[in-house]
Amino acid sequence: MRREFFQLYILHIFNDGFKASLLLFLPFIAMDFGISLTEVGILGGALNVFEIICAIPAGILAAKFGSYRVLVGALGAYMIGYLLTTASPNFYTIVPAFIVAGIGFGLFHPVAFALVAKFSSREERGRYLGNFTAVGDIGRVGIAAVITFIITYVGWRYTALGSFLILAAIFGLLVTHFRASIQE
Repeated sequence: MRREFFQLYILHIFNDGFKASLLLFLPFIAMDFGISLTEVGILGGALNVFEIICAIPAGILAAKFGSYRVLVGALGAYMIGYLLTTASPNFYTIVPAFIVAGIGFGLFHPVAFALVAKFSSREERGRYLGNFTAVGDIGRVGIAAVITFIITYVGWRYTALGSFLILAAIFGLLVTHFRASIQE
């Protein structure tokens, strides 16, 4: 397997895993903040709406700044979303955290799928795109399950902080180590 595919697959596991996990924080946040189901819906909606909105210009941003920079920026955005979630004292300050995270999650998929298509031969493109899609489910199920258990033991704030720290480590690796291999 080409190194680019491996790195993109790993990034997809983390992207989808941490996206699915953030939604699992909502019941715990609701109990802690004493917010209504409507406000819980606003948080989930903010995450998903900004994800959809930011997916539209992702290709334009990748063409202008480079795919690698957009992928790193996407991870940086949802990493900051987790940090802001950790520090949010109430509903009104956590809404921007979910918006920032949604921006990051929205930028990832269009750019990453385009890179998988670019790095694969015409004959193998379908297989690689299918594998890439399936790999995201590993994160969506695996990371989300682990984070759910962690939340119940240490609380949502410490879990969000731990998620931020993991994402910060991945961000650091992307910036220092993997830069040369995911270039256009």
